[in-house]
Amino acid sequence: MANTNFRGPVNSMGSMEVQSGTAATIELQDGPSLFYQGVGIPDPRFFPFNKDSLAPGVIPAFLSGDVIENRPRQTEAERPIVPRPEPTPVVGAGAYRPKVVILIADDSPKDEAMARELIKHMGVGQRQIGYDLWSTKMIAGGETIGSVFERQIQTADIFLYLCSVDLFSGTIAGRYDVPQALHDRFPATAKYTHIPVLLRPVSLPTCLQAAVPLPTNAKPVTDWRDSDQALGEIASGISDVVRFMINNPTKRPRR
Repeated sequence: MANTNFRGPVNSMGSMEVQSGTAATIELQDGPSLFYQGVGIPDPRFFPFNKDSLAPGVIPAFLSGDVIENRPRQTEAERPIVPRPEPTPVVGAGAYRPKVVILIADDSPKDEAMARELIKHMGVGQRQIGYDLWSTKMIAGGETIGSVFERQIQTADIFLYLCSVDLFSGTIAGRYDVPQALHDRFPATAKYTHIPVLLRPVSLPTCLQAAVPLPTNAKPVTDWRDSDQALGEIASGISDVVRFMINNPTKRPRR
């Protein structure tokens, strides 16, 4: 198969029809810009012309009647300015990373199982947005429960209460009445966020009744036909709260 090299101005008359069954490489010199079917070809010193993608490479044949045009080179003033899209801000970048603490009832296999699934759903937003997560089930064997719990809550921004009868009637990290104690110690007036997450039907204590629960329809996860859909909505709601806190410095907790 023939390999035809077009050098310099392809056709001083304005265009050139390429014959079918030929391959083509275009080697440019200083001079006019080249166009294929109205699309500008980049203008390096040497550019193998691929008619389908305008990417480097030699194609085996052109279609009969294909036309390569020779147009005068545009000056900088004449060249249209193509607007560039604004860069997407990286939420969570920088020094500030909100911390979410998940409060799970002790000795509640049902709640623990749902908590594990919720953390999986939250993982996507956690990586994309950038926030830290800790739960009361992450205390390793051999650690002192009280000291670990105290250290973690001191750096928390958002408290998630996985609500069930076990949470409010039993203990959390070995302590009773944790919701009321946390609400008093880390009040909403100091920009801390307390979110009741409804796992199972239960009456909320007074300290959480003013908070907006998740899922947003206030329907417990166990009442949903598809628990993954419910947990996904909860994870999405948490991501929205985290984004708001990151993008609004005045809404962050005052420590």
